[in-house]
Amino acid sequence: MGQNGDVSVNKTEDEIPYIRAELAKKFGVGTIALIVDANGGYTDPAHARHIAALLGDNGYEWFEEPVPFWDYAGTKAMKDLGLLKIAAGENEYRIDMFERMLAEKTVDIVQPDFGYAGGFSNVLHVADVAAANGIVVDPHSPDKSMTEFFSLHLLGAISNAGPALEYGCVDPTDISKTVFKSPIAITRNGTVEIPTGLGWGVEILDSWLNQAVAQTYPAAA
Repeated sequence: MGQNGDVSVNKTEDEIPYIRAELAKKFGVGTIALIVDANGGYTDPAHARHIAALLGDNGYEWFEEPVPFWDYAGTKAMKDLGLLKIAAGENEYRIDMFERMLAEKTVDIVQPDFGYAGGFSNVLHVADVAAANGIVVDPHSPDKSMTEFFSLHLLGAISNAGPALEYGCVDPTDISKTVFKSPIAITRNGTVEIPTGLGWGVEILDSWLNQAVAQTYPAAA
């Protein structure tokens, strides 16, 4: 967060064009959409601008959290450069701040997290405010939990859905196969069906429920 450097010198500058070129060789030009998440890695727009320019020159779709998430002035400054789309919002938990950032058109893509933002109703409100301001919604859902099912239902219910479902395809904490009767399944062409069953369309396996224990949080002193 705000460190401005790589593990090795110029790794980012080298990798951005290299990855784009290698994917073009393997799959063809224009067939793979690429996005980058900096996780607030740059202190300010002065440090992030040349990376945004390099991403834009190499056809990357968007740049997520180029500066620390709480720096909304810096985030908007990055968006206003017009080098590529800017995404943010996964760490925000204050609904009034979502409303403000959307009204001020701070981002091109807003990424509320169902846990941080306070559940589906709050995220749906964020999506409605985003729609009123011409902003796309692509919720944060990085692990194979109920969060991804919430994201699927949201993307299917709103008019301003983003281009992709954030899906934890490489996730060492993956519990979906031991918890859900039918985990989310991505087809070979990269699409997924929204569950149509009762409620969220999700069934919990009895084998998981039978061994589950209740925990109180925070733990008693």
